[in-house]
Amino acid sequence: PDATRTDVASIALQTQQLTQPYVVTLQGRGDSLAVQTDIYRQDAQPKVDVLLTVDDSGSMSDKQAALGQNFSSFIQFAISQQVDYHIAVTTTSTRISTSSNCGPAGSCGTFNNAGGVNIITNSTPNIASVFASNVNVGTNGDATEMGFQAAYEALTAPNITGPNNGFLREEANLAIISVSDAADQSPNSFSFYQNRSEE
Repeated sequence: PDATRTDVASIALQTQQLTQPYVVTLQGRGDSLAVQTDIYRQDAQPKVDVLLTVDDSGSMSDKQAALGQNFSSFIQFAISQQVDYHIAVTTTSTRISTSSNCGPAGSCGTFNNAGGVNIITNSTPNIASVFASNVNVGTNGDATEMGFQAAYEALTAPNITGPNNGFLREEANLAIISVSDAADQSPNSFSFYQNRSEE
């Protein structure tokens, strides 16, 4: 800056998704002292939203059972750190891979609610039993495992504004865990899904 004053500017970002540039407004101030103080306050109770995409192909029965049986190991750290968590489960069967099989709960990005609730929280009764039921998604799903695509479908409209509404919290960290015995076969690149998670 050439003077002690506030200046306003903007940056135009061109994206493949928009025909017109996305304009971001910036504001800054020139100051002769150049002293900046940043204050950060960490949440007393950290929040995390955990989405599990569980393979529902024919070879997964024993893996789903093992996942349910080991819930206490999975959740032990969260409990010890007093984490405020949301846990949900969907399958690796997606609209792309199996458009005729979007009815069952847990398929095509919807959350499985076999345990009675589709979003497990700190206050969910019989949490281990609910988790074991929710991760037992069956083995009648598509043999083309698409964990990334399933997470994308779960966390975008129409699911996130419909049956999965209330899962994502603006102030929470997001963790996506894919449980499968096969390589992911989602149609888009990893960077595509990574960029969607940062939006």
